[in-house]
Amino acid sequence: MPRLIESGSGRMRPARLSELDRTLTESGYRLIRAEPYGPEGGYQLFWQSGNVLLRFKTLGEQRGPR
Repeated sequence: MPRLIESGSGRMRPARLSELDRTLTESGYRLIRAEPYGPEGGYQLFWQSGNVLLRFKTLGEQRGPR
């Protein structure tokens, strides 16, 4: 999804979760689940469009980067 990833760097474009949600919603995805995950205050969020499922972790893994 080019609207989400910066060309060349591979970094996420949306600086805020609300921007990510808006971009995905405008692209036909809907948020189907949000649950606590990883470090305290972190979540994993799932968006779906047809057979495609996207998972986004707000604070990464409990044990840090892999």
